[in-house]
Amino acid sequence: MRSLSTFADAFRGHYFWPSVTALAGISIGSVDQYVVNTSMPRVLAELGQPVLYAWVTAAFILAQIVGMSLAGAWRDRAGLLTPFLVGVSVFGAGSLLCANASSMLMLVVARGFQGLGGGALVVLSYATVAHYSEVLRIRMYSLISTLWGVVALGGPLLGGAITDFAGWRWVFLINLPVCVVAAAIGLRGLAGSVPADRSRAVPVLRSLLLALTVGAFVAAPSAEMPITLVLIACAIPLGWAYLNQERKAAV
Repeated sequence: MRSLSTFADAFRGHYFWPSVTALAGISIGSVDQYVVNTSMPRVLAELGQPVLYAWVTAAFILAQIVGMSLAGAWRDRAGLLTPFLVGVSVFGAGSLLCANASSMLMLVVARGFQGLGGGALVVLSYATVAHYSEVLRIRMYSLISTLWGVVALGGPLLGGAITDFAGWRWVFLINLPVCVVAAAIGLRGLAGSVPADRSRAVPVLRSLLLALTVGAFVAAPSAEMPITLVLIACAIPLGWAYLNQERKAAV
């Protein structure tokens, strides 16, 4: 039997749809980080509130951390299909809210929804190929890493082009048909997924504590006194509580 050792082998036979699903999930979960950045000057010019400018990105990243943390445990309890479809739906809903944002605050909140769904999709994409043979798994991880690089280079160019030709709101609206296609692919590629450990608890509290801790530390340098001190004072016990929860979970 021929060894499964080429990139093409990861897309042959029953591997095809799961592999395509993994790449689709990574694309959705990663591209928006880079596409949105080049549209932000136009967003700021229309919505104002420059004090929230950095939080458009920060909210996405913080929510992404939470989404990643929740998705891994949920995948063990429910398999891949349901979490994947929910992740796509949450990301799509967040994109629709972003496109209709009437204020910078609304955009920040909507970006949080995008990050939550996008983070889940990244984890689930890696989990989709985790059961492949070692050689095939390495091939897929290489492809995924390459995709990240392509997205990092091409994302800003794509975002700038969309913003110039159609307006910044289309940077988010274009995600909707992409999400529909990804959901259809997921239905085909993940239909046979089964739970790995139904007894595993979903770490909602740990994920929330982690997001609050990181958020407080991120916000502290840009805040004014005495808010900076308050944020740091809050971040320390939050971080301790998170580490304590991690310790308990490891026992």
